[in-house]
Amino acid sequence: MQNRSILTPTLGIIAVLVACTACSATQSSGASTTAPTAPQSEAPTPTATPTAEPLDPADPSSWTIDFAGVGPLTRGGSISAESPGMTAFVDGSNTEACSLVVFDALAEDVPDIFAVPGADLDTSDELVVSGNGKPAPFVTGSPTTEAGIGIGATEGELIAAYPEVASEPGPSPDTLKYSVTDGAGGYINFTVDPSRLVESIAISGSDLIPYEYCG
Repeated sequence: MQNRSILTPTLGIIAVLVACTACSATQSSGASTTAPTAPQSEAPTPTATPTAEPLDPADPSSWTIDFAGVGPLTRGGSISAESPGMTAFVDGSNTEACSLVVFDALAEDVPDIFAVPGADLDTSDELVVSGNGKPAPFVTGSPTTEAGIGIGATEGELIAAYPEVASEPGPSPDTLKYSVTDGAGGYINFTVDPSRLVESIAISGSDLIPYEYCG
């Protein structure tokens, strides 16, 4: 009986030691486990912002005609302040007869440009690129719209570039007018002559084209 009483506590102590050893192993195993690290996303490469090419005053054929203006001239801008940029032109104005400011092109294939003043004679109310009744020679030297239409373009090219616009009677017999708008009061008016070539392009605040600007 004495030996049995000694053996029983001894077995109990051994069982406790085994259990504790297993517990320690489990805890040690859990402590050594490292949580997976989420992959870090690479920072996006910054995209370079395209810069507009500087205007070439000597090459009017590279100028864009838009609702804001053409070349150095802007609708609503100061004529005296912007005129020095018109180095490919000479002043052909006759201010005694008309307030129209005329820029005569030096090159034979470049059309003339008119600045039509408003109530303030130094402010452009309208800008007109003109073939002066003979648009054909200006196909290569004319400024163009963003759609590629300049003086000397055909009526077919104009319609292809602006299929949403319809023709209307022009300012003189046998001419047609096409107008596009930015929806905010700006217009680009095209006059097509009897030979069906674009004869003038006017940047205006109206879709009306006068018969003449001095009269």
